[in-house]
Formats: sequence, structure tokens, C-alpha cells
Amino acid sequence: MLTTPTPPIEFKHKGLTNLQLQQVLDYIQTHLDRDLSLAELAEVINISPTYFASLFKQAIEISPRQYVIQQRTGIGVASLASPETLVEIEATAVLK
Repeated sequence: MLTTPTPPIEFKHKGLTNLQLQQVLDYIQTHLDRDLSLAELAEVINISPTYFASLFKQAIEISPRQYVIQQRTGIGVASLASPETLVEIEATAVLK
């Protein structure tokens, strides 16, 4: 799995604490390769899913779902920009 460092987030000092936000962002980065539920993310910092969604959006101004999609899209774009990935795609296409 391709991992990228968590990009800096402009923290608004609302909602989640810096530590809580970092714990959730790290968890998301580590588990981007599978489905992530709101309940699962909320459990990382031991709060209810509804409350978590509200605090997360206050902290970084997008919903947890939007953040996960952005991270997945960013990895996909970075993968396609990598010359090694293009060679792998070509090799896979030749094998089919």
C-alpha cells in the first residue's frame, strides 16, 4: 500500500483538540485502503459518531467523509503521476 504523509491541516481551534484530530487523521491515513465508517472514526477518540462528525467539521471545515475522499483521490493522483506506477499499469495491461 502506498502511504503518504498526512498533509498539514489548517486547524481552526474549534471542535477537536489537536491531539484528537491528529489521532483521527493518522488512523484515516493508515486505513485508507478499506471502508471507514463514522462510528469507527469516532471510536478512535471515544466519542459518539454524531458528535464526532460535528467536531471534525468544525476543526477542518469539511466532513469526515469528504476528507477521506480527498485523501483517496490525492493518493490516486500521486500514484498515476509516478513513473513506476505507469510502468506497472502498462505491464498489467500487457498481461491481460
